[in-house]
Formats: sequence, C-alpha cells, structure tokens
Amino acid sequence: ITDDFICEGSATGLFMLEKNADSNSNASYNINEIGKLKYVRDIVEYEGKILIGYDEGVLVYNQGNLEEFALSRFLPDKRVNSFLSDSKGNLWVGTWGGAAVFRGDEFLKVYTVDDGILSSMVNKLFEDSIGNIWIGSYVAPAGGISIISETKTFNFDLKKGLLHSNINDIIQLDESTVM
Repeated sequence: ITDDFICEGSATGLFMLEKNADSNSNASYNINEIGKLKYVRDIVEYEGKILIGYDEGVLVYNQGNLEEFALSRFLPDKRVNSFLSDSKGNLWVGTWGGAAVFRGDEFLKVYTVDDGILSSMVNKLFEDSIGNIWIGSYVAPAGGISIISETKTFNFDLKKGLLHSNINDIIQLDESTVM
C-alpha cells in the first residue's frame, strides 16, 4: 500500500508487512496479524481508506483498527470477491450476489443478471482504458465476461468463444487488447 507497509490477505487472515527500519534490505519486513478473517479476497484503497473484502463483508482498516464498512447493508451478498475504484470516483464491490456501486457515502446501484450481466456471482472487476467496466464471473457453465459501457452491456461466454467460463483475472495489455 505504501513504501513502508504492504497488506496481505489470505484464507486465514489479514496481515501487515511493515518494512524493518533496522534493515537496508527491501526484503526485510515485520509481520503483524491485523485480524483473523476468513478468506480475505481483495484489498483496495478508496478515498484514503483501506477496504478489506472477505467472506463476511467489507471492513475498513483505520489507524490500526478494523471497522465495519458503513454501507455494508447495501451489498447483495456478504461474501466479497473483488473491488474496483473506477475513474469516475465510484467504488465497485463484487459479491456472490452481484456488483454493488457506491460513490463516497452514497449507494448507487447493484448489477445482477436482471440487469443483463451473465452471472450475479462476480469474481473480478476491471476498468479498461476507455471506462468500460468488465465483470468476470465464476459460475461454470453460466459464467463468463460482461462488459458495461455507457449505453449497453455486452456478454462473452462459452457460446461466444471463451475457452472457460470461470474468470479469475482481467488485464489490459494495450489500447486494443484486454485478456
């Protein structure tokens, strides 16, 4: 997260790796357990706060303490897989029940299959260079990739050429290549 510490989430908890002040080596860190959380799946910095997504919801790391995310009641499911802080200042939270969108302290919307995405089990969120939001799902065989543009939602699944419908990650290599 900064030059002085790194947050690491795992199946058994959340850990802070703080750079050892006594060492000149970049590889020397003190490891401090922050919380015994089950399945930390993503960590993001949003509006100066560190948000932790795990199997029981979203927590905010604030000056050494873990606090409940104030807008958790708007999440479609408590199991959080992915965060995205987009170029418009929105926070997207991907859960097993859809993708919730927030701006600051305001709840905006939840995207589910009723809104045209392939699956409400959102595993990965990604924004491309022109502002489209890519949603990777993790539900075989009904999953795949949904792309939300300003005007339309596009879906790519096994029928449209994907080799597998479980999407774990999305990256943009250049202006015309997203994989």
